[in-house]
Amino acid sequence: MRDPNNPWSRILREGFEWLAGGTGGHIFSPVTLDGMNVDRCLTFGQKCDQPAADEFCRLKGFQHATYFEWEYMYPTMTLQSLEICNHPDSCGGFTKIVCE
Repeated sequence: MRDPNNPWSRILREGFEWLAGGTGGHIFSPVTLDGMNVDRCLTFGQKCDQPAADEFCRLKGFQHATYFEWEYMYPTMTLQSLEICNHPDSCGGFTKIVCE
């Protein structure tokens, strides 16, 4: 997980936001759907990270994700099976997705 007090975090965040804006991308942060945090996997423990980020972007009318961040959080909802993960130590959700 990132340390929000680390000055490099701010520099990286601002750099990615500039890149996303320069390429016509859209930044989603927080990443929610119907008020729920979006899980980093399409179903529990399967098709995680890039496939789930890409699916989120498609649902929002974009082609794919160019960048994403996630951290452990709960509750989260999977995009494919619409299952709710409510376990503090095993749920991971996106905190940022850049879509194009």
